[in-house]
Amino acid sequence: MVAAARIEIVPYDSAWPARFESEKSVLLDVFRSVSVQVEHVGSTAVPGLGAKPVIDIMLGVDHLADVEARIPDLAARGYEYVRRYAATSTSPPCTFTSYFSTLQSTSSGETPLVTS
Repeated sequence: MVAAARIEIVPYDSAWPARFESEKSVLLDVFRSVSVQVEHVGSTAVPGLGAKPVIDIMLGVDHLADVEARIPDLAARGYEYVRRYAATSTSPPCTFTSYFSTLQSTSSGETPLVTS
């Protein structure tokens, strides 16, 4: 039997939007030559809402190849491509999903930043 992972919900942190904006700048730099949409999603994007202290970021690109070509650039910036979450779908609009994760250091330690 696998023990369930404990989920920590913390009070809203007013630093979350700035942490997203900082990471968004990194991602826009990596994808500077293609059209990309970078959005702060999940509970940390809702002002005043307690949440798991994980910044969820969603990227939208026209072609998955634009992401795949930048895996080394993302790795150089601390992102890890998590292949086990790669999935395909046979119906639009979401044809492919890729999952990346990274950690961001804060004054209280490292907090996960998740990008998919």
